[in-house]
Amino acid sequence: MLNAVVTDFKALGEEIVTTLDARLKPVQQYLNADNLIEIQQNSFDDIFETLINDVDAVLLIAPESENTLFNLARQVEKAGKRLIGPSSDAIRIATNKAETHRKALDAHVLVPSAIRVGFSEKQEIIDKICQQIGYPVVFKPIDGVGGSGICIVANQKNIGAGLETVQKETTLDTFQIQKYINGLDVSVSAIVSQREVRPISLNAQLVRLAPPGQQSEYQGGYLPISHTLREEAFQNSQKILEHIEGFQGYVGIDFVFSYAPFLIEINPRITTSYIGLREVLSPNPARLILDALQGEIPSKITLTGAAVFSKLELATEIKSLTIPPEFQMKIKISTPPFPHQGSTTIFLVALGSTVNSAQQTLTSFINYMKKIYNL
Repeated sequence: MLNAVVTDFKALGEEIVTTLDARLKPVQQYLNADNLIEIQQNSFDDIFETLINDVDAVLLIAPESENTLFNLARQVEKAGKRLIGPSSDAIRIATNKAETHRKALDAHVLVPSAIRVGFSEKQEIIDKICQQIGYPVVFKPIDGVGGSGICIVANQKNIGAGLETVQKETTLDTFQIQKYINGLDVSVSAIVSQREVRPISLNAQLVRLAPPGQQSEYQGGYLPISHTLREEAFQNSQKILEHIEGFQGYVGIDFVFSYAPFLIEINPRITTSYIGLREVLSPNPARLILDALQGEIPSKITLTGAAVFSKLELATEIKSLTIPPEFQMKIKISTPPFPHQGSTTIFLVALGSTVNSAQQTLTSFINYMKKIYNL
């Protein structure tokens, strides 16, 4: 995702400075930044403070856990520099699942039933709460990010393990019990200015919600999709983002489509869907983001073709990857090969005229990879 953002803003003629964890040194060669600052252990705070003073604006790609994204945004604001993204106040609300739930109810946006509960509560009481909501339920950290700490609790027997799973991923003494909604996981990508909230794409998400003790995870997605609930999801995205002050630039809103769109959470940052969206969107999404910060969103925004994006795990270590000629225009490497302890992780984007054709291309390329590396 970092390289996608760097490439898009650099294409506008902007000079780009970015930081990168020293442990990710193998991917440095793929980054197109004008200046890349390698971050050694415990050196980020001092370097970030210096960089803020040397730049005109800051776009944050940071985790929402432990208030990291909020704290960095607040630091940029205090330095008087332009934040390319939501304000720290908007981030504070969006990264608190209980607060987001309350704001959604205030805005008359449908959300799953949810209750905030203390870890000190007796399991018998928690069981009664789960019965009140209706099993199965989802245990999730209020301050969590991604799938960390989220698990499906099917019955009373899973409560103890569910509590352990959530507690490992939160700094709070409370968590959220939420009704499990069975349906299609989607997200809405929106561009937000002071004058307008413009949903621009509906994206399918491949999300695996696991039982206690296993890792829930985001595995990728595809876009754009059509659905009978699309317009209602777009309208609800507008409602919630207009109700909470401080959103600007690119925002992702997660829903589950059941008999209606249920709002799950707001992502106050560039989301993974960006790596697929940028391949089918015109104009350049970086242009849209900067224009939105100036108060204007172009009237004409078009999506051409489709993209499927997916994480690929290889059971071998590779340090580089060359796309063969037959896949050159159809496969993009979003996250370059990252070898670690006998395996390699790659994030790929496959393109096509339709989602089905893009998925076929991705499947063909994965089969090619397996053949080349004897997997």
